[in-house]
Amino acid sequence: MKFSLTFAGLVGLAAASPFSEHDTSGGLMRRNGKCNWKDQHCCAIPDKYKYSSPSDTKNYYGYGRTIYVKSGKKIQDAIKRASPGDRIIVEAGEYPEQLVIDKDGIQLEAHGIVRLTKPKKYKRNACTGLTQDEKKNELQAGICITGYKVQTTEYKTEHMRVTSVKRFVKGVSVTGFSVEGFSGINIAIIGAKNTRITKNKLTDAPAYGALTLGSVNTVFRENVVTTTAGGFIGICQDNLSDVHTVKNDISAHLIGVCVQTNGAFIGYNTLHDNCIGIFVDPGVKDAKIVHNYIGPTPPACGKTSSGIILDSAVGTLVRDNTIEGQRGTGSSGVGILIYDDTCTATPEQPLSLSCITLGGKAPKANHNIVIQNTLKNNDNDILNLSKGAGNVIKCNTCENPANIQAGQCKKP
Repeated sequence: MKFSLTFAGLVGLAAASPFSEHDTSGGLMRRNGKCNWKDQHCCAIPDKYKYSSPSDTKNYYGYGRTIYVKSGKKIQDAIKRASPGDRIIVEAGEYPEQLVIDKDGIQLEAHGIVRLTKPKKYKRNACTGLTQDEKKNELQAGICITGYKVQTTEYKTEHMRVTSVKRFVKGVSVTGFSVEGFSGINIAIIGAKNTRITKNKLTDAPAYGALTLGSVNTVFRENVVTTTAGGFIGICQDNLSDVHTVKNDISAHLIGVCVQTNGAFIGYNTLHDNCIGIFVDPGVKDAKIVHNYIGPTPPACGKTSSGIILDSAVGTLVRDNTIEGQRGTGSSGVGILIYDDTCTATPEQPLSLSCITLGGKAPKANHNIVIQNTLKNNDNDILNLSKGAGNVIKCNTCENPANIQAGQCKKP
């Protein structure tokens, strides 16, 4: 993902120009082969994404011991003593330490208010340097969930990428912690399967509240992710496959959720006071963004104000979201933006990580489906700047006359 004057200029140009649409009727036909998007009955296409409360009772490794950690003791010592499948219950208190979890089935639970804060001196671990600051200093993570012999690329921008995993760590869960102010990332997950991060409060990580890399089936559910001084990204997902980001409250970041995983599910989240709510990176396929609330952008975001951005994304489903208050300098705010990334570096920003991965050539955004969303009080409700095929924008509710005239929305 890349943000620069070029990006702001694209939005400004679109706002000042006659509205144009690159919609075709073929958008969802590859999914069900039935719906002709020129027919209004498609507005009633069934919603397959109703929320149901998941069960966290499944334990992948049977039920082991329960280990208790009292205030003043070290959580990491308990993790070292634990066997796969053990449950570790941490009593209320402040624990200034980094944690590394590399054993299968560890269930780490906070009872009461448990604050995990940065130690006096950081120790290197598998998550050290997954991201860096602008001076190329390696940054640290508060909780590092890691597989065995995880190989990564060198750091170029944003974060490292996982290239191989010798053995995945499986079935780890972290529940109920307040993780605060680590130098880069509050919770990092690399080379893991079936990880559950639930009901935590992640505060003041400058780079990522939570970051999952090279993993499979990561779940972020019912977490609060915020900052007091602003951060880069709330939750970022660059998995091998399967990530579910559901019912989180994410605020005060440049980007609330970044989507770098094919087939990612982002649903029922509340995102507010971010510059951009949800950003789908170039080349990402078949993400589902449903039933999210994306609230107003703060004035400090200037021209960078958007609810959902599909940047050369492919086959994204965007439905039943409510997006309001996307207002930027010079009326540059956009509720939903679709555009084609040229993968061009600028003096302000280098190439994005996704553009580097794609060899500097991103596809045109294509076959994205934008239906049944509600947009209000935005500078621009929906802008489709892509020349890609099969992008369908229908059956939404919005206020922008150009969108209504184009048949993309109805009036509220």
